[in-house]
Amino acid sequence: MSELNELVTNFKKEHDECEINLQDNGYSATISLGPMEMKLLIQPGSQMLVIQVPVGILPKTDREEFMMSLLDANDFFAGTNGFTLGINKEAEIVTLQTVWNISYLSQEYFSNLVENTFIEGTSWLEKFSLEKTDNETSDKTTSETPASTGLPNGPEQWLKI
Repeated sequence: MSELNELVTNFKKEHDECEINLQDNGYSATISLGPMEMKLLIQPGSQMLVIQVPVGILPKTDREEFMMSLLDANDFFAGTNGFTLGINKEAEIVTLQTVWNISYLSQEYFSNLVENTFIEGTSWLEKFSLEKTDNETSDKTTSETPASTGLPNGPEQWLKI
């Protein structure tokens, strides 16, 4: 079994609420929790593990201002807690990702990394949901709360540093 598949399989044992999909090649996998699907990929020819989750949809208007807010959040990782925001231009989505050398990841550290990625991804899903809600209700006098992400068992309780 590949190192990635072993880490993901053991993560699933710790978190029954997750669904996993291991790729035969041992270089990629997905972990799903509620509405969020995390992609994990070992970069070919290296030991670098890329972890990525989609966190929003690119707006149809005001894209320059939106992109500037993403860059501002990425600046010295001030708004992303050490993760990086990006865009998938073809799919028109915003992504959150991180990269780590898999050879340095113990099972505990891998689990913490995956959990923290879900937590930060959930935070950005909620932020983009709130922004969308605020834009849609800008003519109203009250603001709506963001839609629930539907994540079971409150992953915000997982945060480990």
